[in-house]
Amino acid sequence: MTEVPVKQSILKAVIKHAPVYFSATFITAVVATLMAKYYTQIFSPAEYGIIALYGMMLQYITTFASLNMDSASTRYYFDYRETRRDEYLSSIFYFISLLSGAVFIIGLLLMPVLVPLFQEGTEWIYFVTLVSGVVKVINSFLYRLLINEQYSKSVFRNKILHMVTLHSSAVYLISAHQMGILGKQLGSLLANGLNIAYLVFEYHKKNLFRFKRTMNWGMIKETLFLALPGAVTTLQGLAFVYLDRIFLKIYQGNAEVGVYSLGFLLGKGISMIFEAISNAMNPKIMSDLVDDYEEGKKDLEKFAGIYYVGLLGIALCTSFMSKWIVMVVSNMNYIEAASVMPYVLMGFLVGGFYKIPSSILGYHKKVWFYPALSFVAFGVNGLLNFWLIPSYSMIGAAYATFVGLFIYSTILQLMAFKYHSRRYCLGVSFLYSVIIIAVTALFPF
Repeated sequence: MTEVPVKQSILKAVIKHAPVYFSATFITAVVATLMAKYYTQIFSPAEYGIIALYGMMLQYITTFASLNMDSASTRYYFDYRETRRDEYLSSIFYFISLLSGAVFIIGLLLMPVLVPLFQEGTEWIYFVTLVSGVVKVINSFLYRLLINEQYSKSVFRNKILHMVTLHSSAVYLISAHQMGILGKQLGSLLANGLNIAYLVFEYHKKNLFRFKRTMNWGMIKETLFLALPGAVTTLQGLAFVYLDRIFLKIYQGNAEVGVYSLGFLLGKGISMIFEAISNAMNPKIMSDLVDDYEEGKKDLEKFAGIYYVGLLGIALCTSFMSKWIVMVVSNMNYIEAASVMPYVLMGFLVGGFYKIPSSILGYHKKVWFYPALSFVAFGVNGLLNFWLIPSYSMIGAAYATFVGLFIYSTILQLMAFKYHSRRYCLGVSFLYSVIIIAVTALFPF
């Protein structure tokens, strides 16, 4: 008689893989924190502000060049995994490559218009950022397959390779060749390029994926249908979320943008935890819901309680250490970044919470409302930036970020409530109520 294998719970899958994902992310975050000390010594707050603005550009490039196809492919990957995997992945890869080429050409045409908005005389920085964005999209698509197949150790090696290449090449170019911001951007480009070579080698060694000369438009269309709402949501989020840096630049200048960007980056650090957990749990959630929907949903709710409480505890502890963290990674020129961190932390905390409802909504392919949700949530964020930044400067921008993410996360939870138990819905409602009341009470109106 054939023995039926015992199914692994979501929690066990997370315990098995998330520590590996997290350790890679944690190591890279610690090194990035130490390198921030170096970069803030090398670059003035104004120069750091220019880096932040080009970072914003990189986000736009990767979104337009991928249209969220790399992320959306996770849902259909498990449908084709056993039968037509190579055909499916090849089709998506070729489509993303075409998109990337189009974005690159459009980016070159827009260079004379966009460069003056960042900083005059930064054409080479613009070009390298454009190329880096296109290369990053290809890297992200190939990287996604390792996550889908739960090759956490390969993911670990990939992240470490990226970290070492990024910082070592950036430091060399900045210190030995006096290349400044351009050297930092070139380091990012070299790191993503080397990662692609590593991933191709891994796929060949593990026989994971072999390119086929085919573009199945049916597969592309169904994935694009699932991807477009997410892409529109991301673009709207970027358009509204980065208004804080634009308004800060208008009212205060590049130095204020640089200080705020450091505080935002450090506050966003909590995302490395929930991204590691998400990488471990998403493939497991999809697989469980396909195999046994009701049991998979019960296991998801059980895991969600532990996940929410754990993230909340980490966010609170980190908030209390904000000033110390800023002093460790920078200097007194950036000390005001400590006032930004708690609000950004709580915003990305609820951003981490919505990984649970987005998983079950993704399974049901309920993604049509994402663009409207993004417009409302991040539109409010943009309006609050316009209203608060003139009076409250960086703290106003940070609070606006929290409110935008809170609205987005709350509505996602409400949309997913019909798939969850009454106990889950009551617990989430109580938790969100406490968070919004507490954070708003701390804001210095």
